[in-house]
Amino acid sequence: MSKVFGILLGILLTTGVWAGDDKKPKPFKSHDLIEIPMKFMKSKNNPLSLNGSQISKIEKEIEPKLKKAHKEKMIKITKVEKEVIKALMQGKTKSDVREKIDQITSMKREALDLKLDAFNEFQSILTPVQLKKLAELSAKK
Repeated sequence: MSKVFGILLGILLTTGVWAGDDKKPKPFKSHDLIEIPMKFMKSKNNPLSLNGSQISKIEKEIEPKLKKAHKEKMIKITKVEKEVIKALMQGKTKSDVREKIDQITSMKREALDLKLDAFNEFQSILTPVQLKKLAELSAKK
């Protein structure tokens, strides 16, 4: 039973179900790759000084594609994670669920790749001055 608890604890920690202490500085997370730029883009004071065509390109090309693909991937990941937990609760061992754990790892890597691709597209829209400003604002987060 302690093995099952250990595996469940590992899954919960890696999937972010239990967040860290609020007093500790929050580590960089992969979703920051998109949330930070989108937050600045949608800010009323437009700290990146995005022009209309840049905003339009981001809203029409990058954001919808990323949100749809990433959401679909995360739904699949959650489904497989639930299958693993259910199997463990039914007495399966770590080796019994190894294939599903590998599947989760692969899907998480694919989800991160989607974010990295979107972030690269976002960066390609920005001017060098805007990229510098984005780096400064991101460092302050």
